[in-house]
Amino acid sequence: MKKVKRIVKKILEPRIDVHASLVNRNREFIGRMPLLTVEEFSKLLRIIIPRELKKDAKREVNQIAFFDVVLQKSTDFSKKESKKLSLKTHVASEKIYEATKRQISNFKNRYNNSDIDHKTDKQLFAIAIEWFYLYLPLGFTLRDFWDFKLYEKSIEASFHIIERQKVRKLEKLAKEGLKEGKILAIRRNRVFTVEEICHMLKIEIPERYKSNKTQWITETSLFTTLENYKDMFKKMEIRNDLKASYYEKLNKGKKSVKQFVERYRSSVLMPNDDIDLFEKFVEFLYIHFPMGFRSSEYFDFKLYMKSIAEAKTYVTGSTYNNKIINACNKNARHYCRDKIIFNQIAKKYVNRDYLDGRTCSFEDFSEFVKKHPRFFVKPINANQGRGAEILEVKGNMRELFEYCQKNELLIEEVLRQHPDIDAFSSTINTVRIMTLLPLNNETIVTHAGIRIGRAGQLVDNVSAGGIVVLIDLETGKMISNARGMNDIELTNHPDSGLKFKGFQMPHWNKIMEAVKETAKLFPEVRNIGWDVTVTPEGDIEFVEANDQPSFLCQFLEERTGYYYLYEEPINEIIAWRKEKEVAKLTS
Repeated sequence: MKKVKRIVKKILEPRIDVHASLVNRNREFIGRMPLLTVEEFSKLLRIIIPRELKKDAKREVNQIAFFDVVLQKSTDFSKKESKKLSLKTHVASEKIYEATKRQISNFKNRYNNSDIDHKTDKQLFAIAIEWFYLYLPLGFTLRDFWDFKLYEKSIEASFHIIERQKVRKLEKLAKEGLKEGKILAIRRNRVFTVEEICHMLKIEIPERYKSNKTQWITETSLFTTLENYKDMFKKMEIRNDLKASYYEKLNKGKKSVKQFVERYRSSVLMPNDDIDLFEKFVEFLYIHFPMGFRSSEYFDFKLYMKSIAEAKTYVTGSTYNNKIINACNKNARHYCRDKIIFNQIAKKYVNRDYLDGRTCSFEDFSEFVKKHPRFFVKPINANQGRGAEILEVKGNMRELFEYCQKNELLIEEVLRQHPDIDAFSSTINTVRIMTLLPLNNETIVTHAGIRIGRAGQLVDNVSAGGIVVLIDLETGKMISNARGMNDIELTNHPDSGLKFKGFQMPHWNKIMEAVKETAKLFPEVRNIGWDVTVTPEGDIEFVEANDQPSFLCQFLEERTGYYYLYEEPINEIIAWRKEKEVAKLTS
């Protein structure tokens, strides 16, 4: 009887050489899957063409009613994820045929072993089309499709199930004890338990999380509140890279954690609560740290209040150092760092008297101090106001001269500033203007702010306690409140009481002209932060230029950073430098 059935089935089966019809001819593909006719698909499934489809035997499966389910699921999914099934035409190969045959054959075996009631060839055909042309091109495995009954679910729900299953599998591996030298990670960033994170932060486990203390942070409800947690689940993996370099990074990481805690505790904007500290650190660790932000930038830019899209508009420390600085200023930083070289190139706007303490003679020094018995000194290659001081001749002039020589100091007359600016603070309050010199050599001023010192300070640097106010590039007016260390925000100067917003910088147009003009004299240092002041006579005076200036004005903007101003010009400069290197190597 069985033999008779086999003979009847063979007679009824479509007489078609699927191999020949599939290989060596142009076919349309969905993903990597060739678009078959009903007859070809039935042959590979090893079934008789379902009765309802016999009239469509020669038609391709995307033209029959069964394919509507695939189209509907795909349409619903593409509206949310911007992914669509697309047809592509190319020549099929022997390899494609073998892969197709194997996938469809295995599918039938899984169907026969499933717990689906009332199995029929028609049902098998319909489910096989859905898997073959929708789930398989989207990356789902045959095992996943059957184990989790994805044929009963939407694509979105299917993705969620697989993501969670992958996470559970990874976490199970980790809990059972990862093999020596392996870690559970998201994008090279280790996954910690709640207990471990609290230990790093040196806080008690918050009451809210005590029941989760041994769980991976990815298992907690906190993790699912992060904006891109679904994306991070996809990127979880077991890594085998605990090399010496990892431990070096781990030591640096401990320092970063300490800096994060110190900044949080010192900020006047933070509630200084252990639960809040814990939650903000988790957000920083798994969202902003992988984006290249430093712990200080997390607070400076108020990233805890911003979306990921908004965070991407900021120039981060790593973006700045790795991309902008290397593209613009690589191998040419001495033009700004050596203050004598800078003064000589920018001499039009450096009108104060100065001496090079490294090379000047005692006679030169004597003449200088006779004219300026009280003078300003700073290390020739220092920054951030380090080593700056005012000296006076009160005793042995020779000893003072030797002190300047030994410490390689720049010796300058004490600057005086415009009375309108001096009214805020007697410290020399410099305007920090950032310029970018693109390949067309037309200077772009990207942003500007003024740094204002406090009573008793010698310099106006924020690191020394100064405060910063944003300046409108068009008008030269102050347009923000002041920000300083510890996130303090001020509407008026704490010493003089003068209001910041609305203050008009004197001779603003002259300042802008000076930096745009002088930036062109530094074609090898295309990104510069200029420190500028205005004299009582209304002349522009350059205090110094910085080849690696901080983007300190970014934290004065409410919602966006300055990356969009730099992206296109910097990419052009990078391409230009590569061309120069290639030309040099091939010449």
